[in-house]
Amino acid sequence: MEINAAKLHDPEAIPGLLEKLYDAGYTQSQLGPLVDVAPRYLRMIAKGERNGSYGLQVMLEALVEKLPTVQESSRISP
Repeated sequence: MEINAAKLHDPEAIPGLLEKLYDAGYTQSQLGPLVDVAPRYLRMIAKGERNGSYGLQVMLEALVEKLPTVQESSRISP
């Protein structure tokens, strides 16, 4: 994975990453400590009131990558 904030930072992608995690069942209160930001800050990002940092983007991308895929989810469910 390339780490280059000048090339890869996309603040507009962060609300979408948050939405994927919320859809997977995470709450802002659960995510805040995982990415070392206050849940209120996550709310502000989701509402478009603030932009997230590149570090936050990387942490959220890592969490999204660990989410089970639809195929994995269907194998888990009876």
